[in-house]
Amino acid sequence: MCKQHDAAFWSMRPGVVVRPQPARPRAALIAQCSIATNSVVATATVQTDGTLRRIVVDWGDGTINTLRNRPGLDAAVGHEPLPPGTFKLSHAYREPEDKKPFAHVVIIRVEDAGGGVDFCVNQITLTPRYRVTQYRTRLHLESQCDSPFESMVEFDIRLMVDQQLVGTWRWETTQSIFPHDVIVLDGSIVSRELTAADPPVHIHLAITETDPIWDDHLSASMRLSAFDVSESVSKITEGDGCKVRYTYDKEVALIVPMPSYGQVVVASANV
Repeated sequence: MCKQHDAAFWSMRPGVVVRPQPARPRAALIAQCSIATNSVVATATVQTDGTLRRIVVDWGDGTINTLRNRPGLDAAVGHEPLPPGTFKLSHAYREPEDKKPFAHVVIIRVEDAGGGVDFCVNQITLTPRYRVTQYRTRLHLESQCDSPFESMVEFDIRLMVDQQLVGTWRWETTQSIFPHDVIVLDGSIVSRELTAADPPVHIHLAITETDPIWDDHLSASMRLSAFDVSESVSKITEGDGCKVRYTYDKEVALIVPMPSYGQVVVASANV
């Protein structure tokens, strides 16, 4: 009887309705995090699970970039197709004075809409690369190379790069007391990508002034290195009486392979 009475009592009392709470967004956990380096550029790729609020990347050199997922906007960045929840950011570091490899610690912080936080820490090493180019060699006759009875001077020219023959030329010019024209050795450009650890590239220019009695041999040695500087070079090589001036321009350029769409940052701040 008591149990029946209690059941009847509770069945007549008005109930309090408790409504279910909305499901809490999943924490924006980092499913995958990697950093690739290319010369002085680092590219972070982050794949997240859950609802993203923002990604904060501390590159370790005083630069902090923030990528925000704004409501109603597509958060995929760049021109390349990226899987859902995947983000890519690039950063160019300053060139070190010694041009040698350098290291940084990169900290990536991912925050979700509900306040959840996840971290990814990477230590990276960057190796600066340089495009070193010696442009076309120019030659100019600085003296009479044959006897006064000869009207023409003939030269056979060979260009060697690390002991490999890369070009030959035949140069014929009048032997005159008046200034001679400058000739350009078409196809004599030498260009390499180099790091501080790479050995120099040796370039050898061999110039032979041909003569019925004896030949006059002239030569010039040059080299390419990551430690070179951009400059214009003008020197004279001399044989047994023949003088030839050779000139060329050298360019040393740091390779900074940033993506075509830039740094891929919605908002950025420097500290």
